Amino acid sequence: MRESVEVSWHASKLNLAGFFRSVCDGLNSNGVDLGQSGMIIEGFIYDLGHNGRGFDDFPRAITLELPDVSRPKTSDGVEPEKQELEVEMSVSDLLEQFKALIFPYLQSHRYYKETPSSLDSIMRAIEAMKEHSSGWKGKVLLHPQYGGKYEVKSIMLIYPLS
Repeated sequence: MRESVEVSWHASKLNLAGFFRSVCDGLNSNGVDLGQSGMIIEGFIYDLGHNGRGFDDFPRAITLELPDVSRPKTSDGVEPEKQELEVEMSVSDLLEQFKALIFPYLQSHRYYKETPSSLDSIMRAIEAMKEHSSGWKGKVLLHPQYGGKYEVKSIMLIYPLS
């Protein structure tokens, strides 16, 4: 069963940008040459929703579809909706959800107007990450925020043993 969770973008984007870079770095160290794509993607994701960077219209909250959400018990006095959420999901599923969110902004060509090749490299890198991260999992920890939203507190990559 999947659960939709609303995530605050501004509170979460640094951890999400770091996740993309970690996946790129992990693939680079496993022989998939993505070059500097991790750094470029990290910068692009950070700029989404950042005032003055051309993407002020990026949503302040995004929706993630999460499988098998668990609520680690934090304390007896805490209501379930105020507890942290923990979920393990495939990296390719997570990348697919982010791809659907960010590709329209990449394709708008408002970013890197002088260097459209950077846009192409971001799109190619995300496709390569999805293709080559088969068997990889991510453990996502979501912390509750005011108004029923969550913050992506961390995403731990779990590599398969080869």
